[in-house]
Amino acid sequence: MRNPECFGFPFGCVAVVAAATVAGLGSARHHGLSLVALGLVVLVTGVVTTATAAAGTAVIAWGVYSGFTAGTLGALEFTAETGLAAAVFTGATATGVLAGAAQRGRWLQRAAAMVTTAMKDPPTFEVGSIRTPSL
Repeated sequence: MRNPECFGFPFGCVAVVAAATVAGLGSARHHGLSLVALGLVVLVTGVVTTATAAAGTAVIAWGVYSGFTAGTLGALEFTAETGLAAAVFTGATATGVLAGAAQRGRWLQRAAAMVTTAMKDPPTFEVGSIRTPSL
């Protein structure tokens, strides 16, 4: 389900705006809901797109959160609350990218299978022939 084309970052930006609108940004009583909604957007973007698109989406999400939830009228604020938001979005980016990589490649299963095969049937090298384990 990964989208390797150039639509990852625009997808993330549109999703951030949609989540911000649904969460009711600008309202003082919805800070936690806004943080969770935007964090989920960043997480999903990391799973279905590239790491670069997820990082860009995290920056946009932080700007929207800082400017319209914690701040007013789009003015960015650098407070403890927005620092926490930056940490949440960074964690969501890392988690999404790792989850996407694991889901796409199943690299843990493949690595374990390769190690198991190499342990059970180590390659032997004889003069005139080379035998390698099958994967």
